[in-house]
Parts: sequence; C-alpha cells; structure tokens
Amino acid sequence: WLFHDPDTPQGLAGAENPPTASANQTVRLWPNPGDGFFRIELARTGLADLAVRDAQGKLILNEEFDTSSSIDLRGRAPGLYFVNIRQADFQQTVKLIVLSSGD
Repeated sequence: WLFHDPDTPQGLAGAENPPTASANQTVRLWPNPGDGFFRIELARTGLADLAVRDAQGKLILNEEFDTSSSIDLRGRAPGLYFVNIRQADFQQTVKLIVLSSGD
C-alpha cells in the first residue's frame, strides 16, 4: 500500500496518517514501502499471531498482538518481507517493502 501525501517529506502516509481501510480490508500496514518501522492494525478485534519472514523464508519476527502493533525491521537488509497475520478463523499475508535499513 502506497499512499501519496504531499504534506509529508517523502510524500508517503506516515505513522500519524494511516491509510483508510475499505469495508473488506482486514489488515492495514503502513507506510509501505518504508524505512523499516511500520504500523499494523486489524479491523477485527482479538489476539492475532504475527510472523515476518524475509524473501528466503527465514523467520525474522514472531509475536502475538491485539488489534494494533508496530513492526521494527530497522537494521535489516532492504528488500521484500512477508507479514503473516493469523487469528482463529482468519489468515492473511501482506508483502512489506523495506527501502533502507533505517540506521
């Protein structure tokens, strides 16, 4: 998800300006692409498992969260990552792009 915002330095929606979810969108992840620090928010309430894998499938992060959280990949290699979110009756995988290491 890439959202243009002319008032931010890079023209991307920032952590304080999350993208608007449509009625059928369950996971919001922003800014994407980003520098390594991302916010995630679920439209569904309740605990969820979050797993982040790199492009080779290596597990980078595995945690449980409730409705919203952050993902910190600063210091990781720029590139493509996959974020998998699972709840009791729901699962979704979202592509995440890290543009720089954010150091």
